[in-house]
Amino acid sequence: MKRKIFVLLYISLLLIVFSGCSANDNGHKSDPYPSEGSTEEIVVYSSVRKIIYSASANLYIEENFKEKIATLKDSINDDEWTDSENISDYSAYFIFRIKTTRLDEFIDSLSTYGEVKNFNKKATDISLQYQDTSNQIIALEAEKARLVELYGEANMTEIIQINTRISQIDKELRVLKGEIIQFDSQIEYSEVQVSIYNEAPEEDVVSYGQKLMRSFKTGGKAFIKFFEYLSLGLVTIFPLALVFVAVGVGIYYLRKLYLNKKKNNNRD
Repeated sequence: MKRKIFVLLYISLLLIVFSGCSANDNGHKSDPYPSEGSTEEIVVYSSVRKIIYSASANLYIEENFKEKIATLKDSINDDEWTDSENISDYSAYFIFRIKTTRLDEFIDSLSTYGEVKNFNKKATDISLQYQDTSNQIIALEAEKARLVELYGEANMTEIIQINTRISQIDKELRVLKGEIIQFDSQIEYSEVQVSIYNEAPEEDVVSYGQKLMRSFKTGGKAFIKFFEYLSLGLVTIFPLALVFVAVGVGIYYLRKLYLNKKKNNNRD
């Protein structure tokens, strides 16, 4: 009876610890720094960042539309693939899965087929989510291993309870390990959306108000630059100007003194 109570208490304790230290997308957060006196193991997060990249762009092809689309499809590597494609006579849309290590290379290659517009690249850091899911897997596997150890000493009722909990753990592990596999795939392969048009890109139309605002900003910058250079010039010539003023004043008073002296001599 004591053994039965011990097993039940142990299973309950594991459930409480697991629910308290695990986190998922429903809002539960794990605490890597347990409170003082807690028996929970401190989780040390990995310094390796887990980043998911995605990119999108519009590609305008004026000539040899279908040939260039076929070449673009063939340009992806054997270990890369197309998630989605939609091709018509005048447009096409692709979702490529490209190795993250050559994402920039693939994006740069798009300009060889036509003109690239509206390019966008996004990076999503899932490091904490990835680490938390890994920690949940470790905790569940440790709980399962301990239950297996207790299995040999349990009676029939306890065996049923242990088997029930192990089944729950296996189900949770399948879900969590599936998330890790999905994360790894998204990290290793970036999603690239390419919208392709069989036409030249439209020129950007600038309204009168935008032109006026640009002219005002340009004039304002020129006005500021003018006074900036003027002030710098004044500061530069200021010492030289002082010398000229001092020399001029000296010459003025010397000439005045000379004329006064000459005038007095003429009187004598």
